[in-house]
Amino acid sequence: MNNFKTLVCFVTICLVAACSKKASDTNTDTVGIGEITISADESIQPVVSALKGAFEGNNSAAKINVVYKPELESINMMLLDSSRVAVVTRELNAQEKKVFEQEKLKYRSLKVGVDAVALITNKKNNDTLITFDKLKSYFMGSDKSKTIVVDNANSSNLACVMQKLNLTDVTKLFVYSGQSNKGVIEYIKTHENAIGIIGVNWISDGEDPASMGFYNTINVMSVSDQINPSKDEYYLPFEYNLYLQKYPLARNIYMITKEARQGLGTGFINFTAHEKGQLVIQKTGILPATQPLRLYKVQN
Repeated sequence: MNNFKTLVCFVTICLVAACSKKASDTNTDTVGIGEITISADESIQPVVSALKGAFEGNNSAAKINVVYKPELESINMMLLDSSRVAVVTRELNAQEKKVFEQEKLKYRSLKVGVDAVALITNKKNNDTLITFDKLKSYFMGSDKSKTIVVDNANSSNLACVMQKLNLTDVTKLFVYSGQSNKGVIEYIKTHENAIGIIGVNWISDGEDPASMGFYNTINVMSVSDQINPSKDEYYLPFEYNLYLQKYPLARNIYMITKEARQGLGTGFINFTAHEKGQLVIQKTGILPATQPLRLYKVQN
């Protein structure tokens, strides 16, 4: 089992401030025409890919090139004008906002969905209930009966869990790197004593063969943040529990841009925030954030 003492977090955002520049005035794209690059957190790749396909399907003269990176790198690309929009699972922090303050620029951040971090285990593992306390014991190495597998040290999945468990030092964690969300799933498929941490959108789209292919090869754990929970206080990371704010490892999806005009980045954000884009988000198993939603729980 590896830990992250040998991994170094991405370059500090302070360096970005010195390199940031205003977007070129020579861009000719509009809200529905042109070609741009956006950056997105790798953990939400399935939902971003679905949104890209739907947007291009509705705008035949538009092309969105997506670069999937760890979250911090995705934000840095947007700050450095290497991407027009960053699709990530958090708001900008204070250091990142300084880039805009120093350059006297404005940015737009819009919450477009509610995602979740899913805990997955090998198909042969029948123990699918876990509490925060038990999960924390695996992370800290006080219980070595399970291996925790994440995508990488700069992962938004890891950051979300660390925040929920009140863990602050990544170098003290006992975790193994699967290199990507897909890599985590593949690792779990062959290791019975491991718990994987992935973005739930990788396994939540019931109409996507790839998503269902992953889902059918692993178990998804029910999680509780209570000390001594009853059976009814464990929750799965799917839409109904996200809607009721029951699942304790939920997080938001944001689209952030400093595009100062009505360009293609703005068009993509507007599409995502309105009905068609929100329906795409719902189809992937993520909770829409900007449109009214009615869910029904059917019991046998």
